[in-house]
Amino acid sequence: MRGAVTVHDEYTVHQVDSDSTLVREYVSTSGIVFAVAWNGLVHPDLTQLLGSYAGEYARGLEQTPRELGSRRLRVKTENVVVEEWGHMRNLQGRAYVPP
Repeated sequence: MRGAVTVHDEYTVHQVDSDSTLVREYVSTSGIVFAVAWNGLVHPDLTQLLGSYAGEYARGLEQTPRELGSRRLRVKTENVVVEEWGHMRNLQGRAYVPP
């Protein structure tokens, strides 16, 4: 794994690059992660990425209808939005806290 940090005025981006997926974590100046994004060969383990929002995401995923043939998934709950899309060898996604 390789990593990098990019500092902006209002947030910092922590980037972790494995052999299969690049994950970017967006952190506010107060140290709160408010979004993550990824792209690569596989979707990452969202349980790890979402932390305390993982349970809420899992419940929202159960209630989200799937569209046959669609390559896009959007799960929106009260506190978190998770979107995944792409095709084989080019999978992408993002998760963020709406406020």
